[in-house]
Amino acid sequence: MIILLALLTFAVLLKVLQMLLKDFTRFIWKKTTSISLPNSFVDFGEYAVTAFFVVALSVLGLLFYKFGTAFFAYIFSGDLISFFVTLRGVFSVESDIQNPFSFQHIVSGLVLTPALQFATFYFIYRSIRTFMFSINRTFGHSYSESDVLYFGFLSSLFFILLEIIFYSQNIPTVSGVAHFTYLAISKISAITYYLAVAHIQLLKNEEYKNSLPTYVHLKKRESAVVLSPLKIILVTYFIGVILNAPFCTGTQFMQNNLWVILIFVVSCAIFFFILRFFLSGGFNYLGVVMLAESSEHLTANGKLFEAKTEIRIFIATAVIAFLFAILKLKLFFVIIFLFTVVILLYIFLHAVCYLAGLAFSIGRMKWKKQEPEEIKGEVVGKYLLTTIKAAAKATTPMFGFIFFVFVLFSFFPKHFVHTNENYVHSVFDETGNPLYVEHTEGNGCVPVAHSQIPNFFSNAFTYRRTEVLQNRIVGCHRNQIGMEYHLQLSIVSSQAEVAQI
Repeated sequence: MIILLALLTFAVLLKVLQMLLKDFTRFIWKKTTSISLPNSFVDFGEYAVTAFFVVALSVLGLLFYKFGTAFFAYIFSGDLISFFVTLRGVFSVESDIQNPFSFQHIVSGLVLTPALQFATFYFIYRSIRTFMFSINRTFGHSYSESDVLYFGFLSSLFFILLEIIFYSQNIPTVSGVAHFTYLAISKISAITYYLAVAHIQLLKNEEYKNSLPTYVHLKKRESAVVLSPLKIILVTYFIGVILNAPFCTGTQFMQNNLWVILIFVVSCAIFFFILRFFLSGGFNYLGVVMLAESSEHLTANGKLFEAKTEIRIFIATAVIAFLFAILKLKLFFVIIFLFTVVILLYIFLHAVCYLAGLAFSIGRMKWKKQEPEEIKGEVVGKYLLTTIKAAAKATTPMFGFIFFVFVLFSFFPKHFVHTNENYVHSVFDETGNPLYVEHTEGNGCVPVAHSQIPNFFSNAFTYRRTEVLQNRIVGCHRNQIGMEYHLQLSIVSSQAEVAQI
């Protein structure tokens, strides 16, 4: 049911985008339907590789975003509980521990989360450009600027679909409607980030920059923003903060439905004004220009870092990896094994997608009773090697950040701090097998069977109820300080009651 609600939310989001970005939607539809099936041989393996990279990039972008939120939650949390509260990113005005108006929640939820989303879509767009430019450099102009915009947008949509499914909850009545509406609107803000990044990159292209005032009527105030990358970033970021505010503060979880409805109506009115003004009147020009004059020349991204900075990053990464291998050898091998499996799986699926597309192309020619072009093994190998290298080069920054967060959490984990004296240190199942036994240095937790407990210990207990028919000791923790013993027992009666010591 939750998945169906998530898909419905995503469908509503697409409809809203279609209404607000009419020309941009026409551009996307035109690119989607432009794939023709001529009588001559067409290598569909290239289409398959591109589609697979788009999906894989969406998943990697989601991981990058989640590890980024975990990094910010790590910075702004003091212990394990506050870490998970901050990590969730959605708070509640009905809970003190989840108070959305605390300093750390405002900074992490309303200030840094939109910035992290902006960075995520920057890396998605940049990765698409790097991937396609690397292939163009070897095989000619296979991809154009419109291809980057189109496939990057598809990757962003798939990212948003995964995000909606991740955040979906089965909330009844009014709160449920508000939750899914806020969720959809907050993801529309992500679309504005992607369009802003694409527009800023295209401004470097003189052809696009000169075509913009020709095909789009811009007022003086609009031109001052549209032609300034810094102003575009600031305005788009501010839009994202506003669109994320209701979802982040958790007003949909309020118990009073009247307040939920009131905030919902006011928020929707503000959303309509913002989206109508900035999306349909602003970012829609991307579709207008691309429909009128699509540039066929794909320029390079430019280096993310200078050569000296890249060397410093490489040295720092090598030092961190070396220390990690020395101090956390087992965990280091686990992470390396995990990354290796992921990389090998990607290479395998990458090759399978290309070969499946190529097999479809050959089968299509034979079905038409035509002789397909001669397929040379070295050409196929060269293409696969080039595309795999291009994918690796495009995704290295995101993979590097994920590895950094892995290392950070391994060396400096958050600890669970508790003040409850009745804290259960050991948990056993019905058959007496230990499910969890806490162990800390100098204070070991030793599981003790019922038969091993002396009678005077058992006789020392006073039960709240005397009508207990059958008791079973399911957990035990022993702590020796001098000659004093402290024993914590969890006792389950036939009536599922817990007896207190």
